[in-house]
Amino acid sequence: GRAKQAYERYKKTYGDNPDAKAVLAFDAMSLIKIGLEHSGEWMCDIAQNRLNLRNGLHNITNFDGAGGKISRFDDNGNPINKCITIGKVGNDSKPVFIFNYCPGVF
Repeated sequence: GRAKQAYERYKKTYGDNPDAKAVLAFDAMSLIKIGLEHSGEWMCDIAQNRLNLRNGLHNITNFDGAGGKISRFDDNGNPINKCITIGKVGNDSKPVFIFNYCPGVF
């Protein structure tokens, strides 16, 4: 699917495996593109354009991204079926778990 295509494209372009930031950036830009396509007519009114884009993003369903599938977004724009793990790298260069955030789950 899309994840494999994104991986292969990144590897070919940069000669390395994509990291989490690359995957998230790819999905973010893909979502913005789709949101723009679904946002209606663009005007000189910046506030209205922002509202149109927000509505376009909110109406995206079943997004198949490089980071996996997102079924839909909640009213705050958070993905319903995706959890985000927050962590950091400790002084010993080992990952340290901080917490999971799962919008719409808890």
